[in-house]
Amino acid sequence: MNQLHADHFGSARLFRLAVGALTPSLLLALHGCGGGGGAGAIAGSGTPGAVVAHPQPELGSRTLVIDANRSGQANPLRLQTLAWGRIAKVRDALGVLQQTDMVIGEDIRSDQTDFRLEVNPITEETTVTILHAYSDSAIVGGIETSPYQRAFRRLDQNLTPIQDKSLETTELPPYTLVPRNAAIVLRFNDLIDVTRLTATKIKLSTGAPPTAPFEARILPDLNHGAILDRDHDGHGEFYTTRVIIDTTVSPLEAALSSSSLAVNALGLPASTTSNQANIGIRIPTHIDPSQSQYDLLRNLAGNPLSFNGNGSNDATSPTEDVVRAVRSGGATAITGDVNNGFLRDDIAPKVVGTLPIALGSSISDGLGGYNSTLSFQYVPCRMALKGGDVIEQPGVFAEVIQASNDQSDGQLDGIFPVHYRVIFPLGETLNAGSCQITTLYDPTANVGQEACFVRFPSIGQPPATQVATDSPIIVRFSEPMDPTRMTPFDNFTITRVAVNPTGTDYVIGSVTASGDLKEYRFSPALPFRHISGSAEAYFINLASGGNGPIDLAGNALGVALPPIQFTINPTLASQNNAGVAVRFASDDEFTTNNGAGKPEWRGQFLYDGVRQVIKPRTVVHFNGNADRSQPVPSIMPIFAPGVQTPLSALGSKLQTLWRYCDVGFGLLDETFFNVDVEGVAWAPVGGAAVADQYDSFEMYLGHSKHLPDESVDAFLLPNFPQSGLELTYLNNWNDLVNDPPFKVHDRSRGYTVNPADRYQADSGTRLMPYPFNRGLAVADKKYYTWRDTSLQQKGAPFDSPGAELLIVIRTLGLPVAQGTPFGTGQVPTIGLPLLMEFRCFPDSGALGLNAFDISLGNLNSAQPNFRAFSTGGTGTGGTVVPKNPDLQPTATGGFNPTSAPPGLPTLGGDNSFYIGQMNLVTRISRAHSIWFDTGAGALPQFGTPVIEPRGEDQPPGTQVVLAFRGSSSITAGSAVLNDARTVDPYGEPRTAAWPPAGGTVNYPGADNKWKSSISQINGQRYFQVRATFISNMETSQSPELSALGFAYRL
Repeated sequence: MNQLHADHFGSARLFRLAVGALTPSLLLALHGCGGGGGAGAIAGSGTPGAVVAHPQPELGSRTLVIDANRSGQANPLRLQTLAWGRIAKVRDALGVLQQTDMVIGEDIRSDQTDFRLEVNPITEETTVTILHAYSDSAIVGGIETSPYQRAFRRLDQNLTPIQDKSLETTELPPYTLVPRNAAIVLRFNDLIDVTRLTATKIKLSTGAPPTAPFEARILPDLNHGAILDRDHDGHGEFYTTRVIIDTTVSPLEAALSSSSLAVNALGLPASTTSNQANIGIRIPTHIDPSQSQYDLLRNLAGNPLSFNGNGSNDATSPTEDVVRAVRSGGATAITGDVNNGFLRDDIAPKVVGTLPIALGSSISDGLGGYNSTLSFQYVPCRMALKGGDVIEQPGVFAEVIQASNDQSDGQLDGIFPVHYRVIFPLGETLNAGSCQITTLYDPTANVGQEACFVRFPSIGQPPATQVATDSPIIVRFSEPMDPTRMTPFDNFTITRVAVNPTGTDYVIGSVTASGDLKEYRFSPALPFRHISGSAEAYFINLASGGNGPIDLAGNALGVALPPIQFTINPTLASQNNAGVAVRFASDDEFTTNNGAGKPEWRGQFLYDGVRQVIKPRTVVHFNGNADRSQPVPSIMPIFAPGVQTPLSALGSKLQTLWRYCDVGFGLLDETFFNVDVEGVAWAPVGGAAVADQYDSFEMYLGHSKHLPDESVDAFLLPNFPQSGLELTYLNNWNDLVNDPPFKVHDRSRGYTVNPADRYQADSGTRLMPYPFNRGLAVADKKYYTWRDTSLQQKGAPFDSPGAELLIVIRTLGLPVAQGTPFGTGQVPTIGLPLLMEFRCFPDSGALGLNAFDISLGNLNSAQPNFRAFSTGGTGTGGTVVPKNPDLQPTATGGFNPTSAPPGLPTLGGDNSFYIGQMNLVTRISRAHSIWFDTGAGALPQFGTPVIEPRGEDQPPGTQVVLAFRGSSSITAGSAVLNDARTVDPYGEPRTAAWPPAGGTVNYPGADNKWKSSISQINGQRYFQVRATFISNMETSQSPELSALGFAYRL
């Protein structure tokens, strides 16, 4: 045996770690291997495709496949192919380990002929067993006759190739789909110097575009390469031609990593669209210390990858990267990808129990296994050992290889014989003493022992009695599970009754997952309800079938776990707690307070009875045309010349408005409540615009306090002359505290009037867009919510008729009285106009030649005011008067060039109605609940509400926001206690004017304001909830609600 030298491999255990975890000494050892393995002297690199004995089988692979190579001398190094598959160990029919970390095709699965695919429930290692005993290759007549070798050749025959796609924004789809938990193989044309193989040499990035670094395991492929005798000592050394990117990190791999790799059971982030790359693979080809790139991936001769000749690259990168763009898998419901975007998984998950045991001394069986005895610490959990059970001591994992029970040794004494083999690390053994055993739940073998398959961190008498009132409850599975299907009110519930629980029978709590997504913990929001001296029973319910937990690929539990009863420790102090769970199992969950057959929620949502969730309105972009195609504007007289305001070279400040009726919306049509304005347009006179440029131009949006009504009396004079805008600009905003003017366009962006931007509305009106949101990425756009039902300030003061408007009633022939249902000063935001403020700053380079198309509310009077303005111009005597909009607190009007003499000032307000369009989108939707009753005499102290799905499980960029308010007194019999149909879009009880009436709610201190924290309503017997759904404008995805939980101390 030759002496250890610089080209000798280190230990098998460390070799299998991510390169980022390799020690400097091991990196040196990985440069080659020598000294044995039965390979003999190798004169060359071998015949490509040949399967030969590995020179170092103790590393975990007994053979390797020779890849074509240049004996480490290629200049430059070339990247030949990229492909993805599943990383696995390979065993033969006798259980002998043949290969380690081999990437196999997704097509390889259990077929009862050649393969059996299994996943170890503890180490998470995938093993494919070739169902033939190992035999050497035997070619007869050009045909492989070894059944093992034929099957072995199939393992990586169908790796999925990755197309050459760049990271350029101009690159077109489709992109190669890579399952989130797949391994990626990079094959090179030569032998790699693995001492240079670190996480800085091959990089992954994620995002859209992929710019965020992603931490993955980077490891050399033990199973492909060549054997060279570089040191001429007569013994060949192994060198790889392939590098593996493992996108997942198991707890074991993370624990053994010296580079602090984080556990990652999911792998790559999910894609949200099938048409965009969200994963980038980068291989630097240029050293740049400023980018912390001090070395490159190289072959044995030290030659790096070349920037050219290796497919797509990034010339803008300081390190001149060779790149590939791919798309990760996504949720089936979003992208249509199979298996929820993960590798195909035909193995159903199972519940796993972990129990403390005592292990006796171990004796080798001479075949790589050991015989010993064990005893269970908990007598009720004594159970037969199953093949595949895992025994664990710190850092050592062993697998039971033969089933046994208490009587296998002929004695019923609680001592179980056990036959096991160590699966990690190889060469180790278990010591006598404390261990834990992990076993799969079997409904036959473990009948009556179901409680042994859950754990209570705080318990007096395991497995399920004398549980502490604050103890979490833990359940573990055989593989990573989908966290969105382990929820506290649907899939993993704790109830106070065994069957048919109501909304008040659920224990309110949250469920959290371990880093490997295999262990889930239910934590009660408040301690379990308990009376000292009693041993109350609670029930653990793990749903099954289509509504139960699923693994990452969507497989349901293979075996259901029946409900499990546990009891509270009677010696503990009393806990007087209660709660309400809203599960959206139907639109009528509560039958108390005469609530049977009546919904608990109302608003802008869709109820999905199959999935038992509520979802907001879908994201829809649409337009509100404020033009003569609408009934009310159509009867306004046209002012043919048009007006210049607000685009004046001498400066201008304009406030104008559009009402719900001006854009064709009904006052009470909830379809058009909570609509976001994302753009505004104006109509040029005659449809023709003049090119112009304003360096400083600013826009604000908000709700108008005033609701003008231009209807006239018998003398053709306005009925409500004071209903319009005031001349003091600030007085026109409805709520300066809670809804201040919202800046949607900053002056620094200016306004370029480009006639090429002109477009035609579906009504036929030709329009020019204001600069608001023009040319911005979706992520940078601003949105203002008009008819916002979260705003409670009411408007329409002075002589406004309220809403419904008289002009609408007359025009449409409605059979209602003016001001029904909202009288003067009592109009909520759904009836208030959109107020728009434009600030155009004096600009010597501007022309100011555009004329805005307007109509007039009334020819006989300038009132009520539809606009208030201050615009610069030329006064009498030719004096030029600029007007800086920032210095105009009140509307001073403009100058009339056709007056006698020319330049007389105009009114600061008039009834000019601007023709135009608002661009709208359903970004926000709102829902309101009934009033929940915590009980007579209750002074509840609320805990933190539980929202499902959790924020991190919602689609990226979406959100559900809750608000609350409380009451200590609601008039008996009020319908708002049981019927959400009697609640209006603001959550208030409906009135007789807007039926059905909801009753009377008495607010503490007359404060009906919504609170962002439920603790702000502590002490109030009744509480109400508002849910606001916020959708993502980039992806058009929306959040949803599957459950809400509210816990409180009484």
